Amino acid sequence: MLMGIAEITTPPDELESLADGLTGFGSTIRIRALALLEFEHSPNMLTDAMGDIPLGSVSYHVRMLRDYGLVELSRTEPKRGALEHFYHRTELADTLMSALAKTLGVPRRGPGRAGTPKRLKELQAWAYRKPPAEPEPEAEVASG
Repeated sequence: MLMGIAEITTPPDELESLADGLTGFGSTIRIRALALLEFEHSPNMLTDAMGDIPLGSVSYHVRMLRDYGLVELSRTEPKRGALEHFYHRTELADTLMSALAKTLGVPRRGPGRAGTPKRLKELQAWAYRKPPAEPEPEAEVASG
């Protein structure tokens, strides 16, 4: 059994939303995004924070998190003729992340660190993956 999951007590009428929420954890991209979404982020900000995932993929996974009930739109902001959407975690996502944080290796919230710049940096360091290096071009072999 996963550590901490036994702490979640859910009435039978809410089991479907819990099951949907757990399904949302089925991708490492979504798990990394959920950790960062302890703070409000746009998909563009998440892309920068994660380092190795293209914006289109991050946007897709944020929509999935929304569909699973794990994030919700907090605001929109005009940006270059379009709207940038900002999201934050739902109560369900906070509960699941708290229960699974140790298993996932997400940095724990220390006393008084919730919502601080230090906390955000810890989460960014945990979620960041260096983009893959471009392969070296193969040297042409002279035939001889």
